[in-house]
Amino acid sequence: MLSQIPSDELSSYVVSIRTGVLYFFSKRFRFNRSYSIEDIPDILQRKISISNDQYYFPRTNNSIQIDDGLRSAFCNVKPVNQSRKFVDELEKHQFYVKEQKHVYRIYLQSEDKQTHVCIIDPALNYSIIEFSKDFQRTSNIGKLNLRVSVSSYCFSFCLDYIRDRSSSKFGRNKTYDDIFDFRIQFQYNPRTCSDQLNTIEYELHQQFPSLEQNFRNENILIPLENDENEFQISEQLCPYITFIRRDFGDVYQYKGDDTLFENFTIYLESSVEYYIDRKQSICKPNLDTHGLVYARLDLNTMISSNTIDENLLISKLWDMGTGLTSIAGECTTSETQQSTNYYTPNGDMYTAEDEALIQRILKQQNLRSMLGLPHYAPSNQVKHAFDQIMNQLESKWHCLRFGANAHDKLNASYNEFIQSTVPN
Repeated sequence: MLSQIPSDELSSYVVSIRTGVLYFFSKRFRFNRSYSIEDIPDILQRKISISNDQYYFPRTNNSIQIDDGLRSAFCNVKPVNQSRKFVDELEKHQFYVKEQKHVYRIYLQSEDKQTHVCIIDPALNYSIIEFSKDFQRTSNIGKLNLRVSVSSYCFSFCLDYIRDRSSSKFGRNKTYDDIFDFRIQFQYNPRTCSDQLNTIEYELHQQFPSLEQNFRNENILIPLENDENEFQISEQLCPYITFIRRDFGDVYQYKGDDTLFENFTIYLESSVEYYIDRKQSICKPNLDTHGLVYARLDLNTMISSNTIDENLLISKLWDMGTGLTSIAGECTTSETQQSTNYYTPNGDMYTAEDEALIQRILKQQNLRSMLGLPHYAPSNQVKHAFDQIMNQLESKWHCLRFGANAHDKLNASYNEFIQSTVPN
């Protein structure tokens, strides 16, 4: 990968290690079969024809061309839910809190469909302090495990590593909550920063010509008086905004002397994603997740005469990727789904665990399976599990998709169970 990066541009690359889950998806690929590890690169690189019946189902008249091959996507919203334990592990490896992070990230799309990333600092009147093009979103996601996105003046590389699931404590129910894959990402990131606020204003006008001349780079977001979690969005920028997220948490710096960990920064963050109401130019919380983990490597400290020690770099990235995901797995329990909250437009909240309960109730056919119990569970355990779910979802049935259907189905099954236990 490094051979494709001009030596004088190395310092413009952000190198990060993202923890998460790599997903594969296709409407035609035969996921119900086993394949050798040697097959995987050929499948991903499309060296195996999609007409090969051993790997793909026959194409139907309803198939769309884009669904033909096997594709992948990396989800980096996978949290650890024992944050205190995770911090203790970081400190054992001599990573200590350096500073707190609190920014808002917004994505703007210009008329040429180019995505721009803006970092907003609430401490500076909600001004944009970084402005850059998001080259990652121009890539062909999912064609290869090693992906390269190239434009006339940039490169973006992603290398995904899939960890073995067989060691998971949660393999029996196939949630694998304690197994984290990781992505090594090189992203070209020429950006205009906070000491160039006038330049940022100029670039915004260049990329978005319809902005009025009196537009100023401040108060891009304004907290509403009646609810500090909701924001008024700059009316001039709102039409171009496609995504808003708040990132806040602790930043850990390495203080030891192991060269493999030098120049790394580890982030333990929470994030809030927002629903955008374009008619009113306001945004409201839509999703929040706590316990997100990733690392960044400062390449500048490793560059000498526009060159870099490639072997050392590879070792550093590999050790950080495997080490960080191992610690993340040790600090994650089956309750991790409680780390993610969803919000409806009217302010109701439910967790990923609540949503999983609804899906289980709808999917299963008998009461004990709906309650997550073995078929031999005694009556008192059935009653306890039923009461527990009803209490947990008491105020949430109506705001979860198909929640009312799940409520009626569970109630009906439980009433049948109660009737069957009544002596004649």
